Amino acid sequence: MSEEPSERRNWTNEELDLIISDYFLMLNDEVAGIPFNKAQHNRLLRSKIDRSKSSIEFKHRNISAVLERLGLQKIKGYFPAQNFQTAIIDAIERYLVSNPAAQHPEVLLKGFSEQPQLFVGSPPTLLPVAPMRKDMERLIR
Repeated sequence: MSEEPSERRNWTNEELDLIISDYFLMLNDEVAGIPFNKAQHNRLLRSKIDRSKSSIEFKHRNISAVLERLGLQKIKGYFPAQNFQTAIIDAIERYLVSNPAAQHPEVLLKGFSEQPQLFVGSPPTLLPVAPMRKDMERLIR
């Protein structure tokens, strides 16, 4: 594959699926404390898809932006780049649907031990909640 593709074009679903899968591999390593080499991942992706080094780097930053908006963990070294194509959202959704554990990579570290229960006794009684003001509800959304 060439270093610098000659024309600018949208990413295909196949390309997006590959780069998102690669992103989550690196994220899992980061969460587990396993060292990884971003440049090596970039080179491997370039051998599979016809994209430049900077294009792949920027797409990783786009993935970070989407994950940040979803409130999910992202790779520390890829600062979010907000101008992303809509197709990346669908691609991330495809990945998360087929890999639900990716939404919480830190859980993979806990192993098979049983988690402690939240309540030992009966749950506390709930206080009545006042309805939310419309302007506050709009702000929160």
